[in-house]
Amino acid sequence: QGQSVQTYQSGPAGKWDRLGPWTVNVTAGTITLQTSGGVANLSGIEVYNIGAAIPPIATRTPSMTFTPSKTATATVTRTLTPTRTSTSSRTPTRTNTPVVTLWNAYNLNGPQYTISSVVWKAGNAANGVTVTNGTGFCDQTITLNPTATGNKASMIRCSYNANGTNNMTITIANVPNGTYDVYLTVWLEIVSLETVL
Repeated sequence: QGQSVQTYQSGPAGKWDRLGPWTVNVTAGTITLQTSGGVANLSGIEVYNIGAAIPPIATRTPSMTFTPSKTATATVTRTLTPTRTSTSSRTPTRTNTPVVTLWNAYNLNGPQYTISSVVWKAGNAANGVTVTNGTGFCDQTITLNPTATGNKASMIRCSYNANGTNNMTITIANVPNGTYDVYLTVWLEIVSLETVL
């Protein structure tokens, strides 16, 4: 939304991080992320919808008393007078919290993968993702820190890079209006550099 959200220092070669969340309010159907300086390698973007808050759940605590009264006479006449008192109180059992659900995850410069039961769509134009001033590259030989394996490692080590000379912009289109939390997976395959997001 036109503001710097983080200055990121990558650390040693192979270091990767999941940055965020950054909360954005979408009113025009797009989310745009731009880098400034450095050699940022952007591997993945996760977008979580922050839905309407769930109202507190109230539980009923019923309280009931029953007092029968019985009178019998020699003529076998019986009078039964029940007395019943019922009270109910409501006690909230949780606070009013928003519902956060995954809207989409994108594997930048790579195919669709399933990682920890989450489908990461290919981050391409067919899925509404465009990259400006970014160069795609992969290097599957780099040892990642912290360790990642399988599809997650493959996703991290394929990315878009701004080459340190351009401000790279990634735009996600067709986003329904609403409030979202955005996370970004970044890594560096060579030396430590600083990037402004």
